[in-house]
Amino acid sequence: MLKRHFFSLLLIAITSIVISGCDLFDKVDDVTFDGEIVEEGVIEGSRSDKGVISYEENIDIEAAKNPEVARFSNKIKDFEIRKITFEITEFKSSALKVNTSGALFYIKSSSKVLLAEVKDFNITSAFMNAVSFTLPANESELKELSALLKADKKFNLLFTGTLSAPVTFKFKIVIDAKIVAETV
Repeated sequence: MLKRHFFSLLLIAITSIVISGCDLFDKVDDVTFDGEIVEEGVIEGSRSDKGVISYEENIDIEAAKNPEVARFSNKIKDFEIRKITFEITEFKSSALKVNTSGALFYIKSSSKVLLAEVKDFNITSAFMNAVSFTLPANESELKELSALLKADKKFNLLFTGTLSAPVTFKFKIVIDAKIVAETV
């Protein structure tokens, strides 16, 4: 009698685990890892006929440039962008000080969405001090960019603005993300 009750309880427990635990078995096949997606670009500002020094630079953020993301490319279940950083890595100008006022957009369905804006930002100082800036993106913007990475494995950024003097500078964008992928 005791064996019969034990067997019944065991059978009920196993059945409930199998029925309700399907998600648990799905998660066993998942791998979660931290990854950085790094892209570099160049901005050149030269004086126009009207004396204005402006720039416009597009850069594609491609998740597959990260070897781990590339390895699981067709099995990515989720991207979670935690932060985006920007750093000036090279700087060439005859001016002692160069400032910029501009904006950074991401492109969604061929529309520009503002991600960050600067006014009178000292590029010279940022380069000389090797400062890395975290862009002030809010949570909904990071979620939207994460969704673009999940769907297309890439998104486009657009830098636009004006400069106080002619300059050429290289920059690096780093996307810090948590990635979930299926292993099977």
